[in-house]
Amino acid sequence: MVRLFMATALLLALAGCHTNARTHYHNAEMAYMAKDYTKAIAEYDKSLAKQPDSVIARFGKAKTYYAMGKWVEARTLFEEFITLTEKEIHEYRHEREDAVFYRDSCRQELGETVEQDPSKVPDPPMGE
Repeated sequence: MVRLFMATALLLALAGCHTNARTHYHNAEMAYMAKDYTKAIAEYDKSLAKQPDSVIARFGKAKTYYAMGKWVEARTLFEEFITLTEKEIHEYRHEREDAVFYRDSCRQELGETVEQDPSKVPDPPMGE
């Protein structure tokens, strides 16, 4: 019985040593919500180091830079996210719409002109 307990304890200890990309992403999201942006960036970096093709970690890191007012870094990451999620059926298509908005906001903050697509401007409210 003692051997089984020791073996289980050893396996649990070893499992705790390996932190995967999802855990770092979760930690980054928690830090972002707590407005601990420096920690969030560090955790997103760890997540992206373990899973470089993670578009959602890239989006989270971009949002964090945006919240920090780091417009160039945020814009770059939003543009990467937009490029990586170009398909209409991509699972992050709603986040893509947000990324376009945030990217354009970064561009405006940097003094760039942002062209408006007339087909995407909503009609004015009724009565106006």
